[in-house]
Amino acid sequence: MRALEYIFRFVVRSRILFDKATRGRGLQEFKHAVFTFFHSFNAMMLLNSDEKDFITPIQAAALQHFPSTFQDLLQVMDVPELSKVVVDFIECIPTHRMTRFKMLSIRFIVSNNLFRNPDARKILMPMVVEQLDARLSRANRLGPREELTQCVEILSEMLTTFQSKDVGSTRDNVTVIVHCLLKTLLKTVGVIER
Repeated sequence: MRALEYIFRFVVRSRILFDKATRGRGLQEFKHAVFTFFHSFNAMMLLNSDEKDFITPIQAAALQHFPSTFQDLLQVMDVPELSKVVVDFIECIPTHRMTRFKMLSIRFIVSNNLFRNPDARKILMPMVVEQLDARLSRANRLGPREELTQCVEILSEMLTTFQSKDVGSTRDNVTVIVHCLLKTLLKTVGVIER
């Protein structure tokens, strides 16, 4: 899966050179092919192997390396398109599967330059907050400290990003966190204090 980053880099660079040679001809077909690839990729992420668990390591590697493709993909996709692809990718993974790798991927997403873009955050925030709420609620019931630590790291990364001057207005983003996570965060603090 690490090779995926290099394959994307090659495909994007090839597309840029093709654009220069043909003055942008075929862009819609290219984007359609990229979206079709991601649809297939998401279908692979839905697979659940029973006896021989050969697919889980591939899925984990995909979660780990997917954010490294963003910078290259932004050269051929606009921010809202890529953000939607990211959301679809994370949301296609069943809720209680590969939690550790999913949260690691979300942490990479919120620390990526894509998340610094206000248009991207409009699309990414609901998914990130929903995932955090699910993990924090689970940590409150079952007590997995690793999930709690990952959630804290993601929230910290988000709030650090929001404090930057070059990320545009973050008022709506903070409001989303307060409305969607404050109750769960307070419950979590209460559970920790016991």
